[in-house]
Amino acid sequence: MEVTPEIAENKAIDLYRRRQKRQVVELSDDLPGVTAIYEGENTLAACILKLPARYREVILLRYYQGYSVKEVAAILGLSLSAASKLNQRAKNRLRELYEKEDRL
Repeated sequence: MEVTPEIAENKAIDLYRRRQKRQVVELSDDLPGVTAIYEGENTLAACILKLPARYREVILLRYYQGYSVKEVAAILGLSLSAASKLNQRAKNRLRELYEKEDRL
């Protein structure tokens, strides 16, 4: 079976969603900062969903599924340099979105 970008993106999103469902956070007044951490994770997830599809695909493959840049390049059918540049652009865009959300 040939892995197309759409299949890779769907698999990455499925894995991300499964991991999100498994994460259960008990909030307690005894643990200062837990609420802030949980809100930060929600903000990051929201920012990832706002990324253009190609950037979201790279972020999910690279940082949620743990693929190397070389593996991401193979999955997406890109050269290593193109995958590396796409990864860098995706991280920069995610950082911009996160900082914008953080200021709100």
